Amino acid sequence: YTDGIARFSEIISKKRRNLEDLATSMISEMVRYIDASAGAIFVVDDSDPDEIMLRATGEFCLSSDKEKNFTFGAGEGNIGACYTEKQTLKVDNLSEGYIVLRSGLGTLSLQHAIYVPIMQDNDCVGVIEIASIDKLSENKAALVEKIAESLASVITIIKANEKTNEIL
Repeated sequence: YTDGIARFSEIISKKRRNLEDLATSMISEMVRYIDASAGAIFVVDDSDPDEIMLRATGEFCLSSDKEKNFTFGAGEGNIGACYTEKQTLKVDNLSEGYIVLRSGLGTLSLQHAIYVPIMQDNDCVGVIEIASIDKLSENKAALVEKIAESLASVITIIKANEKTNEIL
């Protein structure tokens, strides 16, 4: 557990300048570290305050099919629900085809998912989605929640820097 936190802190320190690099590195390492199967980090896009969107900023092993949705509105689907409720959401027995893992040998429907809000103070700045064949243990879920805490301030800082750079 402590080893995991140290690993993710190192990624944050190395990738803290670019949101896509950070999100992709974090989710790929997270999925591997907890023996899950796939995942994504969705970051809030509040450029239009009337239409808050969560966009997949980093993905690992998710289908790249064009019909797959990598953008969600507040309250839309499990990702949007996690954002609005600001609480971890665990879903078991996902329906066939809901989250699909593809390889050269075939496809497999993942049965379990966890959605963790990335909270900065009282604001949700993103959602971590992790899916797996097997149900994640409480320890693994707690680790993802701890990582979300570490990610929150970094995401907020990167987004603020990006806005400043746009203005300049």
